[in-house]
Amino acid sequence: MEAGKLRYELRSGNTTVDVERAELFAEDGTFDFVRQVQRENGVGMAGGGIYERAEIDGTTGLGSLIHAWQAGNGDAFTRVFHASTSADADGGPDTGFGYFGNGSSLDSATVGDMIGLACNWAGPGAQQHWVNGAPNLDTEDVQAQTMARDAATGRFVPVGEDHISYAPTRSCNASAADGFRYQALGNAPGTPTRAEVEALAPADLTNTLVPKDSPSIGVMPEVPPPAPYTPAP
Repeated sequence: MEAGKLRYELRSGNTTVDVERAELFAEDGTFDFVRQVQRENGVGMAGGGIYERAEIDGTTGLGSLIHAWQAGNGDAFTRVFHASTSADADGGPDTGFGYFGNGSSLDSATVGDMIGLACNWAGPGAQQHWVNGAPNLDTEDVQAQTMARDAATGRFVPVGEDHISYAPTRSCNASAADGFRYQALGNAPGTPTRAEVEALAPADLTNTLVPKDSPSIGVMPEVPPPAPYTPAP
């Protein structure tokens, strides 16, 4: 706690049962992704994990969150979520916003940063990797959504324009001329069958992604680290 604000950082990783403490933890007792990745290197998708940092107001519950997840060492990038909520300056409902994109791997010094989006993560022609230290993602834009607290439920709900649509292609767009078909499911349960999708008429899809920290959405505040961990004697 600092000045009524709760700050925390979570580092969690997957490994094998025969691991020794010294192989995963730094001298100060914190989980070390660099050591984890080095230990699990060469064993496919082992060694995934989660990084999270947050600063929350102890009274209002408002604040900011950074969350990054990586499936394993075979992933070139993390999936990254940023969210921030705050009180309305004019006394209206609390407001907030969120971004989703991709970032560098868990063992990177910049873990938690958002650098773009892989629209075509695993489809034909997918090319998610690093080239001479630079990310080869499909776009520098990311998904985004604004929100406000609902007075009846107390929960945050989406408001304003959605910025989440994209095609699973390297351009993040698709055209009817290419035979692209899609169905907006919304909250409908289930997944359409291949036959149902093929029965749809081809349609254009232009992505609605935005730059990270777009003024129309919100600028993500800095999320300071918690006080240094002091291990028990």
